[in-house]
Amino acid sequence: MRLDKLTLKAQDAVQTAQAVAEEFKHSNIEPEHLLLALIRQEDGITKPVLDKVGVLTNSLSAEVTAELERQPKVEGASAYGSSIGRASRKPSTRPSERQRRWTTTTSARNTC
Repeated sequence: MRLDKLTLKAQDAVQTAQAVAEEFKHSNIEPEHLLLALIRQEDGITKPVLDKVGVLTNSLSAEVTAELERQPKVEGASAYGSSIGRASRKPSTRPSERQRRWTTTTSARNTC
């Protein structure tokens, strides 16, 4: 991936996703790492957009964190988050099971 082709905000998000992968001791950067990085961006657009459409970003952040906690950890890795995971490299037009679960959970909260 050529980071120089991305906007500065996108570069920052990828670097933060790498830090999130390191935080959870994961060797690959997966979509969950990037989502958490985007939610954590202080002056990014993701959190305000999610808030505007009714997503409870604190709850989503907690759910993503819980999902990352469930993923296997790599001990003693010299380069946590050093590679892009398979799910991150090839975007799909079909929602994954995790996406369906988050959408269902978020939708249920928004109707309450």
